[in-house]
Amino acid sequence: MPLPPFASRPPLPRVRPWGLAPLMLVLGACGAQPVVDEAPEIHEIVVGGLDYTFEMEESVPPGPAKILFENRGEVDHEVALIRLQPGATMAEFAEAMASGEDPQALTDGIGGILIAGPGETAMGSLNVDFEAGRTYMLVCTFTDTPEAPPHMELGMVRTFTVEEAEA
Repeated sequence: MPLPPFASRPPLPRVRPWGLAPLMLVLGACGAQPVVDEAPEIHEIVVGGLDYTFEMEESVPPGPAKILFENRGEVDHEVALIRLQPGATMAEFAEAMASGEDPQALTDGIGGILIAGPGETAMGSLNVDFEAGRTYMLVCTFTDTPEAPPHMELGMVRTFTVEEAEA
């Protein structure tokens, strides 16, 4: 059986540990410091879904965040994360939905969706880089029966703001 192409290549030269020592001494003598990237703190946000509301912090800090979803209700729920256009409001979004207009014109898109059954925590999380000064919206569009209104019409929608970074 022929070997895959990568197996027929000559081996890479080995780097001897003492081969880098002179370079390290020169860099050290010049005052060079190793670059250490500090990983930003990831803010964990737990969103609780009830029948028919969301529970969470009123505002969140800017930067990386991990969103988890716990369904604390008696029916299936989702949480869709939406970033609103600057100046857009939840009321305008709801009005556009009610009038049959496309509410996406008021958004910068959907950041993701998590789904959980009653009493369950959604598998996975949403990893988001929140932008300071922006408003985000949480929405559940599920219905309990085909004839029932979407959960957002029953109150399962809310906004939160991302606080400006403190100087």
